[in-house]
Amino acid sequence: MPHDKVIIIIPSQGDAKNAFEDVARKLKKEVYSNATIVKTTVTDSSGAASVAFTTLDGHPFAWDRTHNVSRVLTISHGFAADGPNLAMLDSSVPVEEHQPWGSQNEGRDLSDPAQAFWTSVGSSLRADGKIILLGCAMGSGAYAANVAKAAGKRVFAATDEIGAVVMLVLASARPALSLQPESLCWRDYPIPVTAVNYEKAFASETLAPDPISINGKVVTTGIAEKTLDGLLGVASTVVEDWQQRSDQEQCEYLLDVLRQHANTMHLYKLGVIKLKKMSGLFRVVQWELPGVGTLRAFLHKPSAAEPEAAYLYHLTLLPVPLDKVQRRKGKGYVLTKPGAPKIEWNTETNRLSISTRAGGG
Repeated sequence: MPHDKVIIIIPSQGDAKNAFEDVARKLKKEVYSNATIVKTTVTDSSGAASVAFTTLDGHPFAWDRTHNVSRVLTISHGFAADGPNLAMLDSSVPVEEHQPWGSQNEGRDLSDPAQAFWTSVGSSLRADGKIILLGCAMGSGAYAANVAKAAGKRVFAATDEIGAVVMLVLASARPALSLQPESLCWRDYPIPVTAVNYEKAFASETLAPDPISINGKVVTTGIAEKTLDGLLGVASTVVEDWQQRSDQEQCEYLLDVLRQHANTMHLYKLGVIKLKKMSGLFRVVQWELPGVGTLRAFLHKPSAAEPEAAYLYHLTLLPVPLDKVQRRKGKGYVLTKPGAPKIEWNTETNRLSISTRAGGG
């Protein structure tokens, strides 16, 4: 398998694009050393989606010049009938063009562009080649089966709402039952999650933003607790005092965090942290921010002699009715809350800004 020719397709735009690239790079490093990672770019062309392909080093990629491939993987958001979402939440592309390889006739058949694309992919695959669709629910309806018909190859896809990180076992084509129980933490998050509803999350759920700007002062990962006290102007309170954990125990801890916040936003965020295989001492502290909500920091230091640093933030804003959440006009997907303090969340960059000053300055 390491020397097989493998193509991994990831989006270059839209929600979680960096997380998808992280998963692709992880697969190339640990499973498919001979893989080529190809990025898609979707643009509108006279009312129809146009998809361009480039390698990570910026060279054009063409399917008609690609042959003898053992596997083609897509890593993206996805849905039951319409296949990989290559531009989710990207306002520069019409929403109906985010999934250019979709379906028609109420999901019974592939669209013409999808039929053409998957047929070309099938021509690039060798006789025993396969297609693996990593993303939510693309195996729950007729989509995966239709892709198999168009490509003339075997297709593997998830039947539920799970993220790309969850699918690493399938991506490596190793049967899950062959894994030792203790290794499941590293290869799979066996927890069903729901696709995040950004408006609902902003109104009343726990966010995992980074960075956070508070009156112009930037809170980001890598900062020590005392520095955070200074930035926030108040001392923290302890939620969980220092605990020693191995990388395995920390992985299980992150699973528990995901169980408490079982959505795709946390799935991707915690999946990236999990791959760092952190061990050492861990602590959780929080601050009550008047008129804003509660900021919680997850801290880590490799040993007692080394400085600590925040590796994750949770921000639970004071709840507001869902209909009070507004999307700011203009490019990007930026949500705001009415009144003071002024709070804005850029869902594409995961940057959250808070201003308690008069006039929002």
